[in-house]
Amino acid sequence: MFEPQEGMSVDDVVEWASFADKSGYGYFFRSDHLIPTSDASKKVPSPECWSTLGAVAALTQRVKLGPMVSPIGFRNPALLATIANALYAYSKGRAILSVGAGWYRSEYQAYGIEFPDLAQRKEEFYEALQIIRPLTEGKHVTFKGKHFSADVEVYPKPNPKIHLVVGGRDSQIIVWSAEFADELNMYSPSKKQLEKARKIIGGKQGFILSQMAPFFIGDSDADLKKRVQRYLDVSGLDGNADDQIVEFKKKGIFCGTPDDFLSQVKEKRSAGVNKFYFQMFDPSDKAAAEILTGALRKI
Repeated sequence: MFEPQEGMSVDDVVEWASFADKSGYGYFFRSDHLIPTSDASKKVPSPECWSTLGAVAALTQRVKLGPMVSPIGFRNPALLATIANALYAYSKGRAILSVGAGWYRSEYQAYGIEFPDLAQRKEEFYEALQIIRPLTEGKHVTFKGKHFSADVEVYPKPNPKIHLVVGGRDSQIIVWSAEFADELNMYSPSKKQLEKARKIIGGKQGFILSQMAPFFIGDSDADLKKRVQRYLDVSGLDGNADDQIVEFKKKGIFCGTPDDFLSQVKEKRSAGVNKFYFQMFDPSDKAAAEILTGALRKI
């Protein structure tokens, strides 16, 4: 999978999606954020996720597409499932729906959306899953909860169903992912976090455990350090590239030359990760994407 970071125009998004479509990547995801999440990106474009996914669907042929992830606080869950279904139908079954409880307070406040405490956001998320799951399976849903309600079904019915992904690390969220979803996505999980998730999920047949995280790759050590130093400079962080590379690896973020990079991927696979979603830090760095593509073809 390939996921460009925020900070792009709609044209940039479509260009990267076309790159992913032609380069053999299986998935193209967009971050669903209403404003950029980093100080370095505050004044760059952050086009709305679902409208740009429509453009992506129109201009690609093969790659699967969706948000990673859509906070359920932005949209009524029945409406969100309906939007996903429309994209699924238009893209001839390529759309995926990934959902989360939301975490970035600033974007809620910027748009006048209530940002409840974590306990309430989890309550809302659990109710949302009880609405979204049956709708993405083509079923009628009748639900009345504390926060949400629905009495609806979507047409045309998805066939066989829309692949549903839950994003998060919280133990209760992991339990709900196993109950309702087809996949749990974790942001750069450690081995310990993966072990916890696998234990909670148990042996659910066909369930996918995936990782989404930024990556840093270079043809040589010098090339890698150049990219990491750019990350530090753009992010306004102190430190040097050598120390940051060590820190990235401690956090489970893929970082290295192609051979080292692939060994890190294989290590995560042995720890239970079934899919990897690679998030571009610098959307202007086409060379890094080409190096990544070449490395992954060796797996």
